[in-house]
Amino acid sequence: MMVSWYWAIVGLWMILVFGSELPNASRSALWGQEGELWTPYDRLPDFSFAGYHRGNDSLPDVPVKANVRDFGAVGDGESDDSQAFLDAIASVSNGAVLIPAGRYRLTRVLKLSKSHVVLRGESRQSTTLSFQKPLSEIVGPAPALFGPEGHWSWAGGLIWCGPGGDQGKKLADIVKPARRGDRELTLSSVVGITVGTVIRVVQQESDGSLGRHLHAEREEAGECLVKQAGGRLVDFASGVAAVSGNTLRLERPLRADVRLKWRPAVFSHKPILQEVGVEHLTIEFPGPSYEGHIFREAGYNAIYLDGVSHSWVRNVTIIDADSGILTVPSVEPFTIGRFCTLEGIRLVTRHRNKPLNGHHGIALESPQDYLVTDFELETQFVHDLTVDSLANGNVFSKGRGQNLNFDHHRGLPFENLFTEIEAGLGTRLWENGGAPCAGPYSGARETLWNIRAATPQHYPDYPQLNIVGMTAWNSVREQMLWIESIAPDQLVPQNLYVAQRSHRLSRAGSTAGDQSSRGEAQHPSREKR
Repeated sequence: MMVSWYWAIVGLWMILVFGSELPNASRSALWGQEGELWTPYDRLPDFSFAGYHRGNDSLPDVPVKANVRDFGAVGDGESDDSQAFLDAIASVSNGAVLIPAGRYRLTRVLKLSKSHVVLRGESRQSTTLSFQKPLSEIVGPAPALFGPEGHWSWAGGLIWCGPGGDQGKKLADIVKPARRGDRELTLSSVVGITVGTVIRVVQQESDGSLGRHLHAEREEAGECLVKQAGGRLVDFASGVAAVSGNTLRLERPLRADVRLKWRPAVFSHKPILQEVGVEHLTIEFPGPSYEGHIFREAGYNAIYLDGVSHSWVRNVTIIDADSGILTVPSVEPFTIGRFCTLEGIRLVTRHRNKPLNGHHGIALESPQDYLVTDFELETQFVHDLTVDSLANGNVFSKGRGQNLNFDHHRGLPFENLFTEIEAGLGTRLWENGGAPCAGPYSGARETLWNIRAATPQHYPDYPQLNIVGMTAWNSVREQMLWIESIAPDQLVPQNLYVAQRSHRLSRAGSTAGDQSSRGEAQHPSREKR
């Protein structure tokens, strides 16, 4: 009887301390079961705002305003339908251009340069855009920013969305320092800023210290990166949750410290190109063999997103591309695209049969808070999934490939997430590219969560790298490296982005349990995170 009472008391104590769920090795110490162990000051970033409309809305079903058949498109695979497509796109100012079932032969670039225009097929199985010529034949030699010696190596596309960027203006200086994880900013003025306004926190490199900060104080940013960015290494967008006097409260935590020597300022957020979509179709190319990593791409590139915000690519198959989806900015300093969703992307080969059949699969080179989800690579590129050129806050989620590589292409990518991905063989997970002058391969707090690979390489030497849900290595809890060796099929939650977004949306409008004001002083066990 005494034994029974003893265990009853122990059980009650554990429920009071841990809740209805007892501790379990399948849950990360960085997150817990439902975010109860997380604070914005920890090493695990908040990825919940990635995607269309800051992760708040589903992709829209835009009304059809034009049909390419009404402009003379035939869709028989023989007739050149280029002009009909161009005329249909030009006719729409706010709506979708429908491409009925058929195979459409095209010899021109389809440019989407107006906001609120969507290119929509009936389905990826029934609508095919067959591009017969590369960019080198249609446009001519590529600009220097797009590839060496006139080749279309890492920018430009046969569906060309842009140019975009942000025409927001400076609103105020930030007059008080803040730290990563904070949500409050003190400004010189709050004129023109109200609750619901989306603002940008901009900071400039001064003496190498901003670049070091974004590398977790380990290394400086690369010289050519700083030049290409015009010194602007931080340009972080957030909605405004509250305004009190000259103090703003942001809807999400800062991704970097705010220091006065970095000339911190608040700008408005006014995207030049937004609400653009490409959806429900297949893009195919003639399929000449890929020559290899010698930067001589002719420009069979499928979709180019040049500084595009609040837009999407949905349910698109791409066949035999030099590059699938590219985002390298067309101008310096960088134009930044934000809050886009790339969903249901399939990259395949029909005619190409080499081990590597293209240059870039999906390259996020400068975007912030893009979501790439439900993707599949049935072929291999030199760089399958790329982050580069200050890309941060981006998420690759629910994907698979034959032998994926997570290319960190230098240029200070930081705080990006790869989650719930079947990487295949895993022997090239961290085969990285990029010019040495762009600095180290990665900035701080890249996060891999539930990555399945048969024989993964040794983990890379990225500052404050987080790896949760891989069992190839022993657990490590150090300042520069955090590994939790949890079997992927036992990991809770399986997908960090989905869990963080659900956690945020379930708490929307509530101040109860707000963790943004909780500093590390209240969490001494997390000193090394």
